[in-house]
Amino acid sequence: VRLAVMDGKEAGHALCNAPLEEPCRNPPLDFKQARFCEDHSAYNRMCGIVAPVLPHAPLPPMPTLPADDPAAPVDGNVQHTFQATRTHCIQTLTWACGYPIAATKFYVSESESQCANWLHDLFPDDGAHLRPDYLAYDRACFLLRHLVTQNPNSPWVQDVRLIVDAWHYIGHRVSDILCRSRCNPAPADGSQPDLIIQEEINGRQITRRAFNTEAAEQLNAWLDGYKGTLNRMTDYNFDFFLYCILFL
Repeated sequence: VRLAVMDGKEAGHALCNAPLEEPCRNPPLDFKQARFCEDHSAYNRMCGIVAPVLPHAPLPPMPTLPADDPAAPVDGNVQHTFQATRTHCIQTLTWACGYPIAATKFYVSESESQCANWLHDLFPDDGAHLRPDYLAYDRACFLLRHLVTQNPNSPWVQDVRLIVDAWHYIGHRVSDILCRSRCNPAPADGSQPDLIIQEEINGRQITRRAFNTEAAEQLNAWLDGYKGTLNRMTDYNFDFFLYCILFL
């Protein structure tokens, strides 16, 4: 029986910040100062404030304030392109023993669809024998809902048990029936005997978890020491360094 743990770590290299509907995945020309890639360098000659699209209407008159009144505060949520953006996170997959299996970059968000696509790419049908029997993930119940909605016959639904890691499971809603019935990391009803170990210590019957469901969290905590370095790397140095420290 094998259990793998998946988790995301917020760290990433610079990306082009062109105000496009589909974010650009190219690195900027100069990873230290540039904001845009070569394909979108023309945006350097445009205003850095990304204005919302508004219907054509006359502008209201500007209010007049006394000279001694402070100016109105500027909204801190204004969308701009004054600096390059970054990849969203490093997604890691780790065996429960702590040995890393794979890592990738998520560019925009750690969504269920991206996680599902990555898992399908890692373990295609001809590599079914390599899939873990259990997958622990902090949002396993959301991932399970997504997988069932997209394809109820997915091997990640039929052959792999998705569970929430022990630490995050505490914060999941008690009223979430799917999470409590299908994603419990240590069910006491005997439905998943591989997840718990019962033993006698000093005459007392003890029940404990059979696997470390925080292996990916611990790996990502170790990566914290490299976050500052990774954030200042070019895209190719980022990829090379990440794979060296994880797999060499």
